[in-house]
Amino acid sequence: MEKEFKNESWDNEFPKEESSVEDNNFNNAESPTEKVDSENDNIKQAEKGYVIDEPSTDKTDILPDLVKRCVLHFTTLEEKKLSLISILAASSGLFTKMRGIYCQREVFPNLFLLVIAPPASGKGVMLFARTLLSNIHEKYLKEPKSLDNNSSEASHSKEEVKEREAKVVLIPANTSSSQFISHLDINTRNDVPAIIIEPEIDTMVKAFANEWGNYGDALRAAFQNETVGLSRKKDKEFIYINKPKLALAISGTMNQVKKLIPNAEDGLYTRFLVCKLNPDTLWRDAFCNDCLNLTEYFEK
Repeated sequence: MEKEFKNESWDNEFPKEESSVEDNNFNNAESPTEKVDSENDNIKQAEKGYVIDEPSTDKTDILPDLVKRCVLHFTTLEEKKLSLISILAASSGLFTKMRGIYCQREVFPNLFLLVIAPPASGKGVMLFARTLLSNIHEKYLKEPKSLDNNSSEASHSKEEVKEREAKVVLIPANTSSSQFISHLDINTRNDVPAIIIEPEIDTMVKAFANEWGNYGDALRAAFQNETVGLSRKKDKEFIYINKPKLALAISGTMNQVKKLIPNAEDGLYTRFLVCKLNPDTLWRDAFCNDCLNLTEYFEK
């Protein structure tokens, strides 16, 4: 029986680990009762999911220089956290030729990130990860994608037509299932990154609500680099994608997440690295003449 998300707070769904005072005397052994309780807590936590408990101090200095320059100019610690994990998740889709063996299977480093935060908490910071990759996106879009003006499509083979199709790196979340699979197919055949970055999870929810737009099964398969297929009698369409690679970064409130993932045992949920942010609700003056224009900074 599936466990439904209850109308409870985030903390009830994903309880925080309570801080404990460690005894400096390492000779004090843990009692059997405490050990059982600890194991039970770990089991409950594993059943409900994990929350990344980010450190409360700024660790920007230990980051690689390239990543540091992307994170450094954000004002609050929460913004720095969100920008860091968004950039890491989105950039994981760029390494299409990197692979490894995990559980005796070939896998790729593409990540799925789900950030859950209250309304008006700065989730739009995730968009800067999209801006950072915009030059790569534009580079592939500018590649020839249409047939010569002096020739017709009928004079070219299907393989030639496919090679000239648009290569979309930053795939919109608001897309139909067949179009999403088409993007994934073109990118996989041409070794082009496939990335979805969407700070408004409702965009994906609305697409999934339509019969033509629910590509959740393809998302689950793409994360695992498993085969994605499509066959339609009309137009004799057939697509078979071997080892697709997709990186995904989305964010929203807990209520929005429930609409996308109706229960905790949904297969899509288990693919995500889930991060909860609890920024302080403080007023901040948005007008600053001396502040860096982050849009221009990331576009460079």
